Amino acid sequence: MFVDGMSGEEDNIFKDVYGGFLLGRVGFIKEKLKELKTQVESDEISYRKELNVGIGPDIIIEEVARRYKKNPEKLINSKTRPALEKQIAIYLIRRYTGLTNGEIGKIFKMKAQAVSKAGIKIERLMEENRKIRNQAKKLISIFQG
Repeated sequence: MFVDGMSGEEDNIFKDVYGGFLLGRVGFIKEKLKELKTQVESDEISYRKELNVGIGPDIIIEEVARRYKKNPEKLINSKTRPALEKQIAIYLIRRYTGLTNGEIGKIFKMKAQAVSKAGIKIERLMEENRKIRNQAKKLISIFQG
């Protein structure tokens, strides 16, 4: 409870607060969640701070294809699920190039939202599966050097 010093009346400052990871009135929270959803599904650049202009998507695709003993064209056009190597390539391109999700989608013939989901999925898989994490780390070490 909050005591208003001027009127002497008690007010509950939290009566109109809706909680989660954001605090505020219901309208404010709904607006911010809508904006957040738009940002997640947008074509904006991911991992902006880790961009390396010297690395192009073709270099990443070639290296991932080489590591997984695939033809780069087959990697790009792969429709089989789960296409782990394709997801890793998307993740690395999102992380180390200045391409938007839409531009990456054009390379892999996917929608921008699918690129975003593939990147998020491989991040989750890397957290859960040590083998996948180690495979990705080996590739990442090439592009960070």
